Amino acid sequence: MTGERYQCQDCEEILIVPLEFDSVEAYLEFLKVQNPKKFAEIESELKE
Repeated sequence: MTGERYQCQDCEEILIVPLEFDSVEAYLEFLKVQNPKKFAEIESELKE
């Protein structure tokens, strides 16, 4: 799971919207696009 933080414009409360993935592979595909640096770190760890 991962998510973005959003701040309500009315009450200024900070909310985290979770994203769920069906598999590790689906999460890695998401990371490859959204955060290539983090993807590279995880990919190198998986290869070890």
